[in-house]
Amino acid sequence: MTCDPNHRQSVRRRWSIVMAGASHDEEMVRLLFPRLALEHDLIVYIEELEAKNNKATMAAASEREARHKLDMALRLKDQAMSALFERMAKAGVDFSDFIS
Repeated sequence: MTCDPNHRQSVRRRWSIVMAGASHDEEMVRLLFPRLALEHDLIVYIEELEAKNNKATMAAASEREARHKLDMALRLKDQAMSALFERMAKAGVDFSDFIS
């Protein structure tokens, strides 16, 4: 019920109309329209939770992307090192000096 975007919009519209008619006296609106106040509070709460969830999802996606970039960089480094050692071996470099 409160998750439907059309219902959310309807509640928001009714809330703003009632608040304007009551000269923005929220306490009076809550006393006169308890169901509307409850629905409005639920929608605000749900939207706050959705915002937190979206931030967490974006952070997780950003972390996955950073890990992927790091993995790619490490692979490229390994490939570059392998290519370097292959060229050094072809050039006749003695690796026994590097290994102790």
